[in-house]
Amino acid sequence: MNAKGVKGSERLIVKELERKAVVMSKSLYKTLGVDETVDTLELKKAYRKKARETHPDLNGDDDSAFKEVALAYSVLSDDEKRKQYDETGEYSSNNSKADKRRAELIRLFMETITSGCNLNYTNIFEVVADKIKHEKKRVQNRIQNAKEIISHCENVLSRIESKEQLFSGVIEAKIKVTKQALLIEEDVLKDIPLMLVTLKKYKYRVDKKKAVEDDWIFDTSTVDGVTFTLRKGNTI
Repeated sequence: MNAKGVKGSERLIVKELERKAVVMSKSLYKTLGVDETVDTLELKKAYRKKARETHPDLNGDDDSAFKEVALAYSVLSDDEKRKQYDETGEYSSNNSKADKRRAELIRLFMETITSGCNLNYTNIFEVVADKIKHEKKRVQNRIQNAKEIISHCENVLSRIESKEQLFSGVIEAKIKVTKQALLIEEDVLKDIPLMLVTLKKYKYRVDKKKAVEDDWIFDTSTVDGVTFTLRKGNTI
């Protein structure tokens, strides 16, 4: 191998070491506020506590910390992933679409059960499914918007006759960034049906007997796929 090849290899090694250092510095255990010897029960308790503390409703709609907590739990609650993380300091969730879907499902589920919905009378999984369908519409809108921006910028770029790079360079950069964002959104859109399939495997029992005991008139209505149970006189 020539000197140029050696230098190139050294740079790759340095970059890999730097990447691992960043991964190691963001300890999943620290994210959940536990040590590395934590058992399954304490891990779950810690997760629930952190999920409440970092919920977007309590943090100005900022869900970044909430997502980190959900991701940490999705790794450490899985024996194989936890073992891999303990041995290497890395976790497959960074690169696995299935794990990202799982983390997002956990986030939506926790968002639902901490949003004040009545656990006895609401089919939680239908509410989560409705949230996913709502997100699908938002993703579709973002995709359409990105395509319109790209088309408009490409049209403008084709009309610039001057050789001056000031404006054309900015437009080309905007097109590149928007195309990258478009690819991410298209991947999210592909994941949504799979999230719904995963959700369908779960069942939730609506407590009709408890509703009667609490002097409820149990009247189930479905709006946009979400089931509501109403008190006497309540309307949707």
